[in-house]
Amino acid sequence: MKVAWWYRRLGIKRSRGLTLLEVLVALAILTLLMAVLMAGWLQATQAQSRLTDAAQRMQQRQQISHLLRRFVAEALEPVPGSGTVFTGDAATLTAESTSAPEPTAGAAPLATRLGFTGTPRRLEVLAQGQTSAEYPWRFERAAIAYVDEAGQGHDQWPPLQGLPIEGTQPARPLPSLVQFTLLLAGDPQALIVLAAPRAAGWWLPEPSPPIAGLEE
Repeated sequence: MKVAWWYRRLGIKRSRGLTLLEVLVALAILTLLMAVLMAGWLQATQAQSRLTDAAQRMQQRQQISHLLRRFVAEALEPVPGSGTVFTGDAATLTAESTSAPEPTAGAAPLATRLGFTGTPRRLEVLAQGQTSAEYPWRFERAAIAYVDEAGQGHDQWPPLQGLPIEGTQPARPLPSLVQFTLLLAGDPQALIVLAAPRAAGWWLPEPSPPIAGLEE
C-alpha cells in the first residue's frame, strides 16, 4: 500500500503487463507477415529458376541450330564418279563436307554422317567413320525431311522417283532444303531447323553463333 501511495504522490503510473490476448494477437500478426514474406521469396526463386531454364533452352536451341545448319551448308555436290553422294533418310544423312567437325577428323573434304540414334535420341556425327564429338543433348523425337527445288518434301534423299541408275549421278545431287524437327527432352516446344546446302538453288542466311556467356 505504501508503494502505491508513493506512485500516486510522484505521478507515476504503474505499468501493466501484456494480457494473453494481446500476446496472441501480436504472434498472429507476426506469423502473417512471415508468411507473406516467405511467399514472396518463393515466387522470386521460382521466377529466377524459370528464367534460368528458359535461357539454357534458348542456348541449346541456338547451338543445335548452328551445328545442323553448318553441317548441311558445307555439303558438297560430288564430282561424277567420285566423292560421297548426298543420301539420307528420316534418321541419318551422309554427305561429303568441306569442313571437319573436329580438327582431329582429318583434312577436308570428308565423308561425314550425321544421325540420331538410341533412346532417348542423341546426336552423333561421324567423320571418316569415326565419332568426332559427343553432344550432351537428348531428344524425345528427331526426324529429318528433304525438300526438292519444287518445294515438295521427302522422307529420304534421293527421292524414290529420283533414284539414279547404277553408276550414274542422281538428277538432283543435293536437296534444296533439309528440315530437322526435334523435341528436346523436357522442352514442351519442338525445334524446327531449316538448312540449305550452299551448292543448292535456295539460300538461307548464314547461321549466327550461339549466345556466349550462359552456363550450360
